[in-house]
Amino acid sequence: MPYYCYSNSWVYCDCYLCRCFLGAERSPEMSPIRVLPRTRPLDADIANLLYGQHLVKDVVVNAIKAHWFNESPRKPLVLSFHGYTGSGKNYVAEIIANNTFKQGLRSNFVQHIVATNDFPDKSKIEDYQMELRNRILTTVQKCHRSIFIFDETDKLPEQLLGAIKPYLDYYSSVSGVDFRRSIFILLSNKGGGKIAEITLRQYENGYPREQLRLESFERDLMNFSFNEKGGLQMSELISNHLIDHFIPFLPLQREHVKSCVGAYLRKRGRSDLVSDVEFVERVLNSLQYFPESSKAFSSSGCKRMAPKKSKKSKKEDSMIDFVEEEVSGDVDEEGFEEAEDIVVDSEEDEPPKKKKKVIKKEVKQELELTDEKLQELLEKYEASKSTATKTKDDFKHLPKSQRGKALKRALRKDKRARQEERTKIRDELGESAPQKEVPKTIESMREYDATMVDEQDDEVEHDEANDEFAPYFNRETTPKVMITMTPKAKIKFGESTAHFPEVILNNFNTRLGHNIARMLACLFPHDPKFTGRRVVTFHNQRDYIFFRHHRYEFKKEGTKAALLELGPRFTLRLKWLQKGTFDAKWGEFEWVLKRHEMETSRRRFFL
Repeated sequence: MPYYCYSNSWVYCDCYLCRCFLGAERSPEMSPIRVLPRTRPLDADIANLLYGQHLVKDVVVNAIKAHWFNESPRKPLVLSFHGYTGSGKNYVAEIIANNTFKQGLRSNFVQHIVATNDFPDKSKIEDYQMELRNRILTTVQKCHRSIFIFDETDKLPEQLLGAIKPYLDYYSSVSGVDFRRSIFILLSNKGGGKIAEITLRQYENGYPREQLRLESFERDLMNFSFNEKGGLQMSELISNHLIDHFIPFLPLQREHVKSCVGAYLRKRGRSDLVSDVEFVERVLNSLQYFPESSKAFSSSGCKRMAPKKSKKSKKEDSMIDFVEEEVSGDVDEEGFEEAEDIVVDSEEDEPPKKKKKVIKKEVKQELELTDEKLQELLEKYEASKSTATKTKDDFKHLPKSQRGKALKRALRKDKRARQEERTKIRDELGESAPQKEVPKTIESMREYDATMVDEQDDEVEHDEANDEFAPYFNRETTPKVMITMTPKAKIKFGESTAHFPEVILNNFNTRLGHNIARMLACLFPHDPKFTGRRVVTFHNQRDYIFFRHHRYEFKKEGTKAALLELGPRFTLRLKWLQKGTFDAKWGEFEWVLKRHEMETSRRRFFL
C-alpha cells in the first residue's frame, strides 16, 4: 500500500496493501511511495509455522498472492477451509490477517464471526441476516481489503450465508460499495471424516502424504458442504460457484505434533527440553490417536494442549507437563490455545488443590470420549428422536372411554423422557453434539429475497422521499378519516369513538412490501390519540395481510395489557403483481404477473 510522508514523518496506516483514507489531511502535491505487499513474510510464515499441510502451502499462498496483485479482480476471494479440529484452519486465517493488517485479528478491518457466539438463536434468522449485511457493508466501506472469517460455518443457520451472496458475486458494486478486493474465509469441520479417510488410505498404502493433490478432495468437500446440514447446505454460494477454493486440512501425524511441541517449547523459552527425547515422548504418548489399529493421526492435532507445571518431584518441578484439556482463548503463534499456567507449589498453592483435582477429572472425562464412544452416543441420540410406538392396544385392560386419555398421557410422558435423554447426551457430547433441528415450516424455510429492505438503504430512502406517499409522510396532505364498523360488534366494545387509532405494520420486509405498508399507513391520520387506547394492526404473513382492530386496557396497576377486539377483521390476499396504472383492464401498464403464474416456489414471498 502507499505510505505518505509528512515533514519526514510517516503516517500510520493499519493496512499493508490498500490506500489510506487520509481525507483532508492528504495534499495533492504529495506523491505516494508504494510498498510491495508482504508476500515474502506470508510465504515464510506458512512455510515455517505450519506443519503437515502441503496443500495449504501451495493453494492458499498462490491464491492470496494472485488476489493481492490483481489490480481489477472480478469478485472477492472466497476460501473454504475443511478439516478436523487442531489441524490449523484458524491459525492459517490468523497468518493471512497478520500479513494484511498490522494489528492482525485485532484490526477493525478483520471481522471474526463465530457461529455459536454471534448467531445462537435460529429463530432470529431475519435479524441476524440484517445484522450481518450491515456489519460487512460498514467494514468494507472503511477498507476494501477487509477480511471476514466465518468460524464454525457448519453450525451457522442454513439461510444466513444466503444474505451475503450479492457481496461475493461478480458485481462491480453493491449498494455503492466495491467488495471485489475483500477476502472471505469459511472454516468448517464438514468433510473432516472424508479427508481423514483419504489420508489414511494413502498412509496404509505406504505413499507419502505429500503426493496427495487438491483434486482428490475438492469434489467431495463441495458435495459434503452442499448436501450435509450446516451453513452451506443447498447454498447458492456453492451452486453459483462463488467459493474459489475448497481446501482440505489433513489430520496431523505424530511427527507433525512433535514439531508443534518443539516450536511451542522454543517460544516459551524452554529450548533445553526440545532435545529431551524422554520428555517429548511422554508428551506425545499423553495424546489420543486414531484409528485404533494404527494410531496414525492425532485426534486433536495441535489445538487442545495446555501447559501445566508438574508437582511430581523437585527434579521435575521446573518441567512443563503437557495434558490434553479443553481450553478457551485466542490461538497463539504456534497453533496452541492460550491458557494460563497452573502453578502448584508445596506450600503457597495448597488451597487450590481441590480446583486442580476438578480440572484433572474433566481432562480424564474428555480423554475417555473416544471415536467409538462418540459414535455410540450419536447413534443413541438419533434413536431417541424416533416416535413413540405406544398405541391404544397397549391399554386394552382399561375401559374404552379411558384408553384415549391414557394413551395421550403415556405419549407425553414418553416424549418428555426422550427429551431429557437427548439433553443428557448433548451435555456429554459437548461441542460434538449435533445441531438442534428447526421445524420445517413454510416460514422457517423461506427463501431469501434480494429486495429485502436494510436499515439506512440509500435507494429506499430515495424512494421514500419521492414516491406518491411522500406528501402524506411530509405532512403536506391530511388523509380522510377511515371509519371501520361491524354489524356483529359486541355492545360492550363496539361503540363508535372519535379517537384516531395507532397504526402498527408488521413483517413487511421487501421493497415492495415496504411500499404496500406505506400505502396502508396513508389511510389513517398522522397523530394517534392514545387516550382512546385503540390500535389498528396490518400483519403480513406469507403475503396474506391480516387486518385487526383492538382496544387495549391495562390490568394489575399498568403492568399488563389486555386486547379487546372491536372489529371488523378482514384478510387481503396477493393476487398479482403489476407495474403501471392500477386499472388492469383499461389502464396502461408494463407487465402483470399472476400469483400462480410466477416462476417461483411456495417458499418465496414478495411482501
